[in-house]
Amino acid sequence: RSAAYRSSPPRGESEQAARDVVEAGQKLLSAFFSPERLDSMICAAISSHMVLKQRDLEQWQESPEEFHHENDLGNFNETLRSGGEKLLCTFLETFKEQTVSTL
Repeated sequence: RSAAYRSSPPRGESEQAARDVVEAGQKLLSAFFSPERLDSMICAAISSHMVLKQRDLEQWQESPEEFHHENDLGNFNETLRSGGEKLLCTFLETFKEQTVSTL
């Protein structure tokens, strides 16, 4: 191996390089998750993946607690609805203001 691989860059240079990578990543995320795209993704998650079916509504009316436990995010029975809920929660954590204004 060459000497370039064996020696590490001076500390200040590696910290600056790390900051540059983080900044570039943040710019890419901001460009990808534009307000319009984020709105579309939130609306799609809610309107197509989180809609309650008639059977779900009946179960919820009969036993709200049981319905909650069966549909809790912690269950291992992955469904489109639970995936949509997880996605929405991630949007709320990452893009709180935009997500709340869309909802």
